[in-house]
Amino acid sequence: QADLRLSHSVPILVVTPSNPTPEQRVMGLRAGVWDFVVDPPAPADLALKIDTYTQAKRNVDVALAAGLLASLAWSSLGDWLFSPLTSLSPVAAAAAYAALVTAFASVVRAPLAFWRGWWRERSWGFSTQTPAAWLADLAKSVALSAALTAGAWTAVVALARELPGWWPLPAAVAVAAAVLLLSFVAPVVLEPVFNRFTPLADQVLAEQLRRLAERAGVPVRDVLVADASRRTTKLNAYVSGIGRTRRV
Repeated sequence: QADLRLSHSVPILVVTPSNPTPEQRVMGLRAGVWDFVVDPPAPADLALKIDTYTQAKRNVDVALAAGLLASLAWSSLGDWLFSPLTSLSPVAAAAAYAALVTAFASVVRAPLAFWRGWWRERSWGFSTQTPAAWLADLAKSVALSAALTAGAWTAVVALARELPGWWPLPAAVAVAAAVLLLSFVAPVVLEPVFNRFTPLADQVLAEQLRRLAERAGVPVRDVLVADASRRTTKLNAYVSGIGRTRRV
């Protein structure tokens, strides 16, 4: 419990030959144990417990974001943030306010994000970044998020002003089209902002991966290698894009 590398976001399960006594359970919980599992554990039961515990970590993010948005909507904080924009037109103010809220929320969550994304990863030997590189990635992410959020919110406000009463219908169509467009362009426009990609040198492996993707019903054009090792020692692979931009 005192180990800051573990904190309360790493699920610690104790495998025991029999059910612990109430005294043993209390002792374990006080020491930082999340739960006890009777040996031999059922794989499905164990996986469900781990998923339940890691969900707690995601709930913290959701609660923090919801609390921040609620503060902006129902307190003077939102008025203070919007006050410099009152002289702008409604559409321009919508764009600027969306960007401001995105940047403000990122700044508020930055300490927790730094602890979780750099300090904790570094203490476990996963992160290979310097603090400056991590902050540079954060700045890129905030800039992209602010631009995309501002564009989306501006479109919604413009539609609501032009089509009061039935704007949700064209807004839904626009959102679906935007998601489709971003899925198509993200691998060639957004992802290169954070990583450099080169074709996989092992052509035999690349062809095997293409055949595997074909059998899975998601044929890919390119098999690329990202320079993710300059951030982490973790292994990862993923499919992104649609149509002609889909790649591994």
